[in-house]
Parts: sequence; structure tokens; C-alpha cells
Amino acid sequence: MSARLGMAAALLVARLASAGDLASPELSSGGLLSHGSVATVSQRGAGNTFVLDQRGSADRLSVAQRGRQNTATVKQDGYANTVELQQEGSGNDAFIVQNGTGNSALVDQHGTTNSARIEQYGRDASARITQTGNGKRAIVIQH
Repeated sequence: MSARLGMAAALLVARLASAGDLASPELSSGGLLSHGSVATVSQRGAGNTFVLDQRGSADRLSVAQRGRQNTATVKQDGYANTVELQQEGSGNDAFIVQNGTGNSALVDQHGTTNSARIEQYGRDASARITQTGNGKRAIVIQH
């Protein structure tokens, strides 16, 4: 599925309801097409949920969810921010906020019931969270 959204802000909610479903929407958002924000989402499994609020320009997002009941929320507002998010397993949760310019966030979750949160405010911050196993918690806040 491909969608181009021509409004000042884009909100995407992706959810798969049954096991074995595969969805790979590719989205462009962030206002006028010249703003050039792009989101690529791939989901495989049951009950995975992804919410995107992308309000900036030239922001980039790549999300891959495999497994069951994984949730991810990404909010991007600014310029040239990048998010890469990968979830494999079940019950993992990721929350990422980027407000500024040139920020980079990477979350890689493998296992069950892991939780990751990255908040970036300002310019040129970089954060990486890698979780392998079960029940891990991580929070990164950068100003």
C-alpha cells in the first residue's frame, strides 16, 4: 500500500489483526511533497500496532515489527530526524519523540515485554537502545 498525505501533519495508525498477516505500507508525509518526510513500515504477526505523528520535513522513519502484540509510537517534529526501529518477539513497546534537527534514534528489541523510550530535543543527538531477552527497560532523554 502506498499513500501520499498532503496536509500539514500526518498521523498513521497501523494494526494487524490476525496471525500471518503481512503489511508493508510506504508513506510520504509532512505537508507539501517538497517537505520530503518518508515512513516505511513492515509488520508481520498478530496484533502489532504502530502510531506515527510526523510533522516536520525531511524526516525519515523505518519500522519493522515481527511477532505478536508489539507496539511502537513515533513522534517527529523538526528537520532531518531519523528513526530506525526493529521489534521481534511479543509484547515489546517502544516510544520515540524527536523535536529538533538532525537527531538519530535506533531501537532494536528482541524478546518479550521489553520497553524502550527515547526523547530527543535539540540538534544532532544520537541514541541507540538494543534489548535482547525479556523484561528489559531503557530510557534515554537528550536535550
